[in-house]
Amino acid sequence: MGLDVKEIQKQHIFHNKSFRQIGEELGVTKQYLSFMCKKHRNNPEQVLFDLLQEFEQHKDTFALNERIRIKRRLKNLTQKDVAQEVGTHASVVTRIENGELKHTVFEQRLADYLEV
Repeated sequence: MGLDVKEIQKQHIFHNKSFRQIGEELGVTKQYLSFMCKKHRNNPEQVLFDLLQEFEQHKDTFALNERIRIKRRLKNLTQKDVAQEVGTHASVVTRIENGELKHTVFEQRLADYLEV
């Protein structure tokens, strides 16, 4: 089976699919996908860099909450990490990324911090 790590990561990060969902489509376990994507031979840093470049070219096609989620994941930051940087809680970041909190000061702070 030829698994394309870049495509798996793109589905996981850009389209918010879990490794379990992607694994079900491909017929493999989520643990296997996670292992493959983090394997040094696959050069995960280069994959994330390439996806970041692709995101920068197409970021205007995503809603603001999706841009925040994608950029945070591409930078390997947790919701707690970015929440601390903008002065809020991880639960607020979760709600913003899920589109539940729109047009708030924290949404704008996150967008500014992540440069989206």
